[in-house]
Amino acid sequence: SFATAYAEMIDGWQGRIARLLEDAKQADEIRQELDIEFEATAIWAYSAGVGQLGLMHRNLLPVKVQKQLISSYLDKLRTYRP
Repeated sequence: SFATAYAEMIDGWQGRIARLLEDAKQADEIRQELDIEFEATAIWAYSAGVGQLGLMHRNLLPVKVQKQLISSYLDKLRTYRP
């Protein structure tokens, strides 16, 4: 069913994000105390929302602003800030 396929797609995205975060944690690029599974879900939800709002309100959230929003969130996870 569509619901099953959609759930599997979400799990796939969250899994990929979690693996990337785990790699970043191992490389000491993000804070060690972060809950990887929680942050993977948060990043997926945040980016999905930003993307949907960007489609609906292009004048308020152009691509440049969308990228800035996501980058700003990711910067908060880093062990250092560039």
